[in-house]
Amino acid sequence: MLDYCARRPGLPGRLFIGGCLLSLALLPRLDAAADRPNVLVILADDLGYSDLGCYGGEIETPNLDALARAGLRFTQFYNTARCWPTRAAILTGYYAQQVRRDKLPDLPKGVRTGGVGRRPSWAQLLPVMLKATGYRSYHSGKWHLDGSGKPQWEPKRRFGFEDNRFMFNRGHWKKFENTPDGPRIASRNKQGRADYGLVGADEKSFATDWLTDKVIDFVKANKGKPFCYMVSYPDPHGPNTVRKPYDTMYADAKAPIPRSIEKTLAQTPKWGGRAGPRLTADTVRAIMPKYYGMVKCLDDNVGRILETLRKEGRLDRTLIVFTSDHGDLCGEHGRLNKGVPYEGSARIPFLLHCPGKVPA
Repeated sequence: MLDYCARRPGLPGRLFIGGCLLSLALLPRLDAAADRPNVLVILADDLGYSDLGCYGGEIETPNLDALARAGLRFTQFYNTARCWPTRAAILTGYYAQQVRRDKLPDLPKGVRTGGVGRRPSWAQLLPVMLKATGYRSYHSGKWHLDGSGKPQWEPKRRFGFEDNRFMFNRGHWKKFENTPDGPRIASRNKQGRADYGLVGADEKSFATDWLTDKVIDFVKANKGKPFCYMVSYPDPHGPNTVRKPYDTMYADAKAPIPRSIEKTLAQTPKWGGRAGPRLTADTVRAIMPKYYGMVKCLDDNVGRILETLRKEGRLDRTLIVFTSDHGDLCGEHGRLNKGVPYEGSARIPFLLHCPGKVPA
């Protein structure tokens, strides 16, 4: 698949996300004589195709834009407009409609037969396929594939990842901390329960920064066997809050107001969210500056990872995938978030950077 894409730089990105990522597991087989590249999968949450500079976004995202220039930028890449089905698809290579959360493979109990409408085979999972070719796989960040646990650190179902200490099952937490008993949510309400607050969050405790530190620590500590590291950021998913200075960085930005926000209920299909209150232009203007701040914070942290790989001499030996589980409508059709297959929620960015394998 990589060779196919490389020969067709204008190829539309209507390739299934799971199949695309699973094909990375075949890379060592394609060129066994060369050093096996590391694989780094960066997954954002609620990031649409038009949110990055390289896709015509409203803010500059220089680090991700650089990946796009030096790699392959898919322009028509779609998913399910839902969180966990896309994540399941990434791991299994199945279309999301074929994978139910309660039917995902559990801990390995022999190879199951895959096929339409059947339970995906454990042997077909991305980290398991990579392990068979000498890779070690790791995951940190949001998981969303192990039931209703929230945050539920280190879910028991690892799906082939051998280290998931910094994996949490659900939630869009904004502030983390390390403790002698492991990671935990650092923001607490009056009842002592974890919440989505970020008071006092800084470049060490804000979720995006904290998870990036885990990636950087890993890269510096692991210099032996090739690895697959998947980091799943909970932003820029709502609530639209972000640490300083990103919270005011785009205070004066003029968010574009989607024309579709003016559509009437009669113009909206039943599946498109006819029920419930519709967003106003004023709401879009109020919420988007901090959404932009979350995207900018994400881009800056991707830059930190790229700089670490560069200093370690491993940037040119790492296959980097950047994508999202779905987009955010950001006012399109009078809606926020996702859940319906409009462009804003179903069309996502997909960048593939692999020097020597995929030309710009």
